Amino acid sequence: MTIAVARHLLLVDDELEILDAIAGYLRRRNLLVTTASCYEQADRLLKDRSQTFDALVSDVRMPDGSGVELARSFLGRPSGGACILMTGHLEVSDLSTDLLKSGLSVIYKPFSLSALCTKIVEVLAALPNRTHAGDSQHEIALKLA
Repeated sequence: MTIAVARHLLLVDDELEILDAIAGYLRRRNLLVTTASCYEQADRLLKDRSQTFDALVSDVRMPDGSGVELARSFLGRPSGGACILMTGHLEVSDLSTDLLKSGLSVIYKPFSLSALCTKIVEVLAALPNRTHAGDSQHEIALKLA
């Protein structure tokens, strides 16, 4: 099954092996992925006006910050987007209603890469179509396998 998307994803995890495995899996399915290995790096990328992200996929617990705070910042932008938090510790009931209404999803560890990819496709499909300034990215066929 393929789904057509033209989306840019920011993937954040402080465990480099996990970050590389997830990014590689998603890139092999033709998804445009930028990675950050810590909260500070992700925060800089989100504040960089030359980068536009449609979705944020972030670990919750990192040594230098929280994925929940990244999600709050990302979802509070005027351009909107969708966010998936990856966690083995967070309960949805711990999240504020405004975050949940803003497009936040949670996937619990351990999860399969295919389950994460399916969740990403779901949140991206729910976003309105939009074009990115300066983005010459063609439509991408995201393969689910």
